[in-house]
Amino acid sequence: MNESSTYRKILEEGLAEGRAAGLVAGLVAGRAEGSVEEARKFLTRLAQKYLGPPSEAQRAALATVIDVDRLERMGERAPELSTWQELLEIV
Repeated sequence: MNESSTYRKILEEGLAEGRAAGLVAGLVAGRAEGSVEEARKFLTRLAQKYLGPPSEAQRAALATVIDVDRLERMGERAPELSTWQELLEIV
């Protein structure tokens, strides 16, 4: 089928819009992931001061937490807790 120049123009514009939307979505997701990772690193350092080093299982459990607000709540409570288990139970 011989494509018209109008059809090709519409197709190119649609592809450009799709790429732009994908780029924006990727940037937003990347920033969110970076925020979670930094919050998790800070929480780990802070909690180690009060609770000692986490076990591998506790590190793995902490790695599943992807909510920055929850990580912040955990950090706020870390000084008053006795165990990593208590910390990981904070929702």
